This record gives sequence, structure tokens and C-alpha cells, in this order.
Amino acid sequence: MPAEGNPTERPHFWVWEGLAAYFETLQVRDGKLLLGNPAHVRIKMCRDEVAKNQHKPWKEFVQGAQAQMSGRYPQAATMLAFFMNAKQGAYREKLTEYLKVVHGGK
Repeated sequence: MPAEGNPTERPHFWVWEGLAAYFETLQVRDGKLLLGNPAHVRIKMCRDEVAKNQHKPWKEFVQGAQAQMSGRYPQAATMLAFFMNAKQGAYREKLTEYLKVVHGGK
């Protein structure tokens, strides 16, 4: 996808890091490749952070560029997993549009 400038320096970069972390959930089961395991270690870590109120508030989190992602990959993974899997994938199309907008810098 074409981008103007450096997408890693713009807000909302969490979504790309979340997508990368989402692919870490890949598993092979009965000869099929499956993504989105809700028991993945990063998602468990985020649940623990939220329970302890140690996560970055969502409104602030989404505004960060890549430089602000350090230590926040579990949160990015969990948010991406939600948008991919909630309501049987009802948000996937909008997520794809969002990825394109973030990457394109618009």
C-alpha cells in the first residue's frame, strides 16, 4: 500500500503492531491454520493489565506512533483480536479500512 512519509511516525500505529501480534496467534489444528486464539499469551497479559488498571487508557493508546508502543504490544494484540473476531468478524471490513487510512496518512 502506498504511504506518504513514514507511517511509523504517525498516530494510530498500534493497529499495525496489533496485526503483527495477531499473526503470532497462528496455530495448526486438524490440518487447518487458525488465527485469533483468545488464550494467546499477549491477550492474557492484556487482560491482567486491565484487571490491575495498568493498561494505557484506550483513547490515549490509539494516538501513539510506533515509538510509543514499547511495552504495549499486548494491548495492541488484544484490540486487534477484538476487531477481527468480535461478533463473528463483523468489524473486519471496517478494520481493513482503518488500516488503509492509518497507513496512507489520511
